[in-house]
Amino acid sequence: MNGEQSSWFKVLNGIPQGSILGPSLFLICINDLPELCAVEDPGSEIYLYADDSKIYSVYYTQIYCVYYTQSFELEVTNINYNLYCI
Repeated sequence: MNGEQSSWFKVLNGIPQGSILGPSLFLICINDLPELCAVEDPGSEIYLYADDSKIYSVYYTQIYCVYYTQSFELEVTNINYNLYCI
């Protein structure tokens, strides 16, 4: 925004590696991810490769940045909660 870029940060969430249910849980979680991103933030792009996914968005105003970031964080919280319940 305003010609500035975000800094890099570590990704601290996701499906546990090496578990027996990991691949199945991953497929359950990833199945609707592209559609969810398109609904929540039409300007976002999602890149899927094997067992990895990255979501990118460009925001031109701070209002959109705050709104979509909070919306995305809520969705990630819901996914993590649902995974905990399985």
